[in-house]
Amino acid sequence: VPRRVGTSAAPGASVPVHAVPHRIVPITAMTTPPKAAVSWPSAGTGTAVLADYRTARPASAQQFQAGHLPVWVGAPTTAAPAGTDASVAAVSQVRVSLTAHPAATALGVAGVVLTAGRADRVTTPGWAHISVSYQGFADAYGGDYVSRLRIVELPACALTTPQVARCRQQTPVPAGSVDDVRAQRVGADVLLPASVDLVLAVTTSASGSAGNFTASPLSEIGRASCRERV
Repeated sequence: VPRRVGTSAAPGASVPVHAVPHRIVPITAMTTPPKAAVSWPSAGTGTAVLADYRTARPASAQQFQAGHLPVWVGAPTTAAPAGTDASVAAVSQVRVSLTAHPAATALGVAGVVLTAGRADRVTTPGWAHISVSYQGFADAYGGDYVSRLRIVELPACALTTPQVARCRQQTPVPAGSVDDVRAQRVGADVLLPASVDLVLAVTTSASGSAGNFTASPLSEIGRASCRERV
């Protein structure tokens, strides 16, 4: 049988070695970019006047700022959601009040809380599109915070008795929210009541365009492993 010739050495045998030329390469230290300062909007009230919106809903998506608040109001961007009243009066003026950030914190809202109501003396409900700029507090939280923002409704008692659990109950708006990360605005079509203000909140959902941030439960294998280590 011919002997196979190879380059491997027998176990335990020494092999020749030689030095490898090298040089020291400087490595630039990695730095974390400074986090942008967070500026929560101040409490205040403003009125948005929706021009050319007294008799019909325009096709344009023009938005009108509510005073100096980081809130804009315009015509609804979609038809009334199924199961809601589509035969409501057009809105020409909307009064918006923004609460101080501590009020939002008391309600468990990771964002801002505001109220919106008709200011055109019309005593019937009306649809409007409300959008809020979060440019000042985009870096307030981690976990791709801005990609998970949405607008929800809160009960009317939210601002008077935030310590009551039912007053902190968040309900998604019927038409859903749209989060424009590039423009740093989140907006939604909402139905403004006839005679009272609607309480809204800009807060986070568990998931967004950047992924899901819900706490995933441990698998049965993981639980068993944890029990064995205890």
